[in-house]
Amino acid sequence: MKKHIFKRVLEAIPMLLFISFISYILMNLAPGDPAQGFRTPQMSEEQVAVIRASLGLDKPVFIRYFYWLKSTLSGNLGYSLITHQPVAKEILSRLPATLGLMGASMVLSILISIPLGMYTALNKNKFVDNFVSTLSYIGISIPSFWFSMILITIFALKLRLLPSVGMRTIGVNSFLDV
Repeated sequence: MKKHIFKRVLEAIPMLLFISFISYILMNLAPGDPAQGFRTPQMSEEQVAVIRASLGLDKPVFIRYFYWLKSTLSGNLGYSLITHQPVAKEILSRLPATLGLMGASMVLSILISIPLGMYTALNKNKFVDNFVSTLSYIGISIPSFWFSMILITIFALKLRLLPSVGMRTIGVNSFLDV
């Protein structure tokens, strides 16, 4: 068993490297210059060239990929073009909210799916079983970002039961802040 797991991990490494390389190449094909994201109106072209050099944008894409891979594996994810803060710091600052939302969604999905699965198992090949199975297939088929937009449209914009953005109501602290 350990040998099988070890073999699978070793097989996954080249695949992950290949996928990261293709993703990196595709991102580099996107229009625009990342150095322009750091530009202020007072900067000269020479200062932008210094930024390009500090970001390694003056080097070939293959060399930049290996620099990126080394930095990423060592935990240096670079700086945000928007906030100019370290990306790792930005991710860590949002981690509690992400974990809270993830935990709440896991609990909610377990509380709904297990009783529903048990009920449909007891009523096999009946209307309820077919209905729940059809809804399950539809739910699995819909991309989660699209389903999220549908739920926001229904519950926030149409029914006005929930806010469309944010984690909490300003000035109100509650255990329901997720």
